Amino acid sequence: MPSSASKFKPGTRARAARRNAANTDSPPIPDTPSSPAGSPSPLTERSTAASLADPIVRLGGLLIGSASSILLLGTLLYVSPRFLEPVYGNVFAGLYFRPALVTCYALGSLTAGWLVGRCAHARTAPAVHRTLLATAAELLAWSTLALPLSLEALRWLFPYRLTFGPWLGPHITQLGHAYPLAVLAGAVGAVATELVFAGPTWAAIAVRAPSRTGLQSTVIRLSLLALRTTLAFTLARVVVDRAGFTTPIHTCSTVLGLTFQTILASALLYLLDAASTPATPTGTSTVPNVGRDRPRGTGWSRKAVPLVVALILIARARLREPVCIPGLIPDYHAKSADFTVLDRAESVTGWVSVIDNQRDGYLALRGGNSLIGGRWKRPTESIFLIFYSMEGARLLNPPYRQSSPVAKGATGAPTAPRGLQIGLGVGIIADSLQRAGFQMDIVEIDPAVYRFAREYFGLAEPHGVYLQDGRAFIEQGNLTDAYDYVFHDVFTGGSVPATLFSVEALTHIRRILKPSGILALNIVGSQRPPLNRALLFVWKTLTAVFPHVGCHAEESDDANHVVNMVFFASVERALPTGRPGVFRTPTREELGDVYLRREAYRLLRERPLVDLGTTLNSSQLAELAPVTDAHNPLASQQIGSAEQHWQNMNKILPPETWEVY
Repeated sequence: MPSSASKFKPGTRARAARRNAANTDSPPIPDTPSSPAGSPSPLTERSTAASLADPIVRLGGLLIGSASSILLLGTLLYVSPRFLEPVYGNVFAGLYFRPALVTCYALGSLTAGWLVGRCAHARTAPAVHRTLLATAAELLAWSTLALPLSLEALRWLFPYRLTFGPWLGPHITQLGHAYPLAVLAGAVGAVATELVFAGPTWAAIAVRAPSRTGLQSTVIRLSLLALRTTLAFTLARVVVDRAGFTTPIHTCSTVLGLTFQTILASALLYLLDAASTPATPTGTSTVPNVGRDRPRGTGWSRKAVPLVVALILIARARLREPVCIPGLIPDYHAKSADFTVLDRAESVTGWVSVIDNQRDGYLALRGGNSLIGGRWKRPTESIFLIFYSMEGARLLNPPYRQSSPVAKGATGAPTAPRGLQIGLGVGIIADSLQRAGFQMDIVEIDPAVYRFAREYFGLAEPHGVYLQDGRAFIEQGNLTDAYDYVFHDVFTGGSVPATLFSVEALTHIRRILKPSGILALNIVGSQRPPLNRALLFVWKTLTAVFPHVGCHAEESDDANHVVNMVFFASVERALPTGRPGVFRTPTREELGDVYLRREAYRLLRERPLVDLGTTLNSSQLAELAPVTDAHNPLASQQIGSAEQHWQNMNKILPPETWEVY
């Protein structure tokens, strides 16, 4: 039988001999120096220090990762819909947004938890913790890149809004902004939570426990996922409330500021990861344990790259993204020769801008996805008839002349009627009545609206200006029997703030009105079912508070379109419905030289007020209930009319004009 040596190729035995000689000649690895009896060795001291530092590192990772996840989620909850409101309106920008955001957060949390459980097999707890720290840091690093890039994605997707439509468009657009960030936030939160345990938790338990069935494992995962998601959203809501997001903010500054905070959080997690990586003891073998322990400081240049790129993206967004630049951008805000943005500001209610329609010759004030008023350049009267229709409430009372003996005061001078306007627009009503001698107070929640009304639309300084929420103003106890007229017009962006239409709110308005006073309330709606539900709820609520209520609708060529509806209500002044002639003939001074006012007053006199209750049968009437603070369905009932309003706005102005804000 041939010897085993014959199996080797020529030269194999010589190479083996040389390797043995090299191994024999190499110096032996020195032993660890012995320590005196009774004292711990340096290696033992390092192990003890590492065991004591590990809980601190894990706690730091938990706090940094969880706080970053919750802060990111809370910011997305409030800021993301504000970016879409000028394009899709305030109804569709937020419709189903929160459930979708919850789903994305839960998806990120579930995926990260499952991956943690998969990678935790056959690994020690310290190794798992180091992996979790590094993973959380890398996820945050990805978030720092996604945040500023998502602002540019919005600008890319807005031109397709007519293709997507108001129902799908906001969610398709959020696929480039909020939804991927919510997935990352959920993943960061899940990874950070795992650090509080000595080993992998719910995902790993469900994967590794042989005594549990697949159903039991699934129940454990889903239960803990629901608990984690609920807790995260509760804390995120607290962040939104406590961080002052309900006050004026700059959405871009918020996003870029969050990006910078996330960069710091990611860097801190990288530092904790480096601190938790064991150093190689002096005198031990330098052969690395591949796949388990990483030498401290490895890969810092690679880790710093996304953070540095994120800083560059922040600077780029500040210089290039229109939503990040205050004031006007000539090349951006003058895309069309016919429509130019003269001024803009981001304020309490979102983006407000002044538009110069050079083609038709008027200035308009844009609030979100609505035109909340405007004036023709010549003559300088309102572009919308409805404001003169509301102003026509004065035709329900005797005419007021500053030189007449009506309502003599203590000094013998005539007492001017007092009016309150809730929701200013461009100030058509307040300005007209002030010129007629009325004392007008205005309540406007958005300071930018008031500033633009004064600077661009000729509003004279009112008798009283209150830049605050309308509900808070009417709840003041010192206003009983204070006003002869209240003009209530707060519709914008496709909907109304429901808190100003409840029984409680209207009861406060009744209190501040004189017994003979008149309320003129405007709402955009349709008389065609089922779009008339919001209108009917408002009518039902008004009739629950005021004995006399009548409705005046704008004329429209299409009965299916949403139009402005003005409700007139009073405690003492009768408002008979079904017959014309309720409004008196205006005087020449009241008409002035304004064509649209003449037309509005003519329609008020010739067309009868409508009692909406006569259009319903008994079963439909029984289904309606007055709107209260505790039960307020207006938000859900305005969706259909909001869609019609969105379509109308795209006809009034070219679609590309709405993308520029």
